[in-house]
Amino acid sequence: MTAHGPARQAPRKAAHATDVVLGVDTHKDVHVATVLTTLGALLATGSFPTTQAGYVDLLARARSFGTVRQAGVEGTGSYGASLCRYLLAEGVQVIEVNRPVRRTDPGGVLSGHGLLRRTRRAPRRVPG
Repeated sequence: MTAHGPARQAPRKAAHATDVVLGVDTHKDVHVATVLTTLGALLATGSFPTTQAGYVDLLARARSFGTVRQAGVEGTGSYGASLCRYLLAEGVQVIEVNRPVRRTDPGGVLSGHGLLRRTRRAPRRVPG
């Protein structure tokens, strides 16, 4: 993706119009986003600042892989609240994901990937 730190992504073929799922591990200054196919294949991860410009960049980058209809977001009532409002305004359904007890990889890629798996198990939609 872009912004803070290196981006990791799988090689891409030609542009396609397919659905992708966005997961965001929220923090005070930077959100870590992960984009997966609907089958769970990792497409990209990246860090974005917690600013309006960061939210725009985050969603634009996720949309470069396909149509983003759903996003699993941790902390929709705290660090993720502004991002949640932005995604809802952009027509993305937001699913609140409970924060796990983190023993390893705090704020990292594995957290974002796990977040998406938890999104699929117990969706709780955020009213929009």
